[in-house]
Amino acid sequence: MNFAQFLSFDYWFEVNPVGDFQYLRLLTWVTIGFFALAIIFQLWARFGHMNGVVRRFLRRLPGPMYLTGILSAFLLFARFQRAPYVSMRFVLALVFFFFALWLITVVVKFLLHYKQDVGAYIKRKENKKMKKKLKF
Repeated sequence: MNFAQFLSFDYWFEVNPVGDFQYLRLLTWVTIGFFALAIIFQLWARFGHMNGVVRRFLRRLPGPMYLTGILSAFLLFARFQRAPYVSMRFVLALVFFFFALWLITVVVKFLLHYKQDVGAYIKRKENKKMKKKLKF
């Protein structure tokens, strides 16, 4: 496969692409990696020692990672079975594009609001301590 073929419209929108897709093994491992990373992030957010802001950020990651893994696993299975329309390269690329877009948005939002969120978290923690002192 040359680069001109990669940029062609027919390559991405082929209704029934060939079953011996060159990067199918790589995409299979990427799909398995999404599931593994989602499990790791979920366990880390639940049992790891960190402040509440990072914990809340890490708890948001596994859901879309599971969704992307399930969608890509279904699309790869359709690719193995040579299902028309569902196995198009464009659909799989679209799923990964939207996941990457979501991930970039979440990380940028987290980085931009980190200082504010940490300040608010510390204030909430201090307010809880003050309320406990006032009860006694």
